[in-house]
Amino acid sequence: MLQCDSDYHIGAVAVMERKKHYNTRQKEYILEFFKKHKGECFSAKQLICEKDFHMGEATVYRLLVKLSDDGCLRKFISANDSGAVYQYNNAEQCDEHFHLKCLSCGEAICVDCSYLSGMEKHVENEHAFLVDNTKTVIYGTCKLCSASHGTNN
Repeated sequence: MLQCDSDYHIGAVAVMERKKHYNTRQKEYILEFFKKHKGECFSAKQLICEKDFHMGEATVYRLLVKLSDDGCLRKFISANDSGAVYQYNNAEQCDEHFHLKCLSCGEAICVDCSYLSGMEKHVENEHAFLVDNTKTVIYGTCKLCSASHGTNN
């Protein structure tokens, strides 16, 4: 299982400092929550149901969008079109490779793969199109879920 592990929150803090946004206590609280749960994805509803989350529903939704727009969180469309889920984005490491998202279990996997890098270069050279790795996610089924459902990847 590959996950975005690195120097705790340097990437997200750098992004926020570059954008010079005002940081509220609620915004910092949400960001700290995601830092403590690196590699995991959460929906707004899951955060709102957390017993230690003492903020309004609209505030949670607004801040998740803001943190995602700022590059501090990565936004994924969750399985079964049940809305978005968010994951801590370590910009120092997660912007240089592709991401896989399992539609069954929801796991987000960072992939540093020469084949995908070659595909990215091909798209740039042959089609004059620059791929944005911060927004590129390949959806499918992970190895564990494929095995448990009796399908092959």
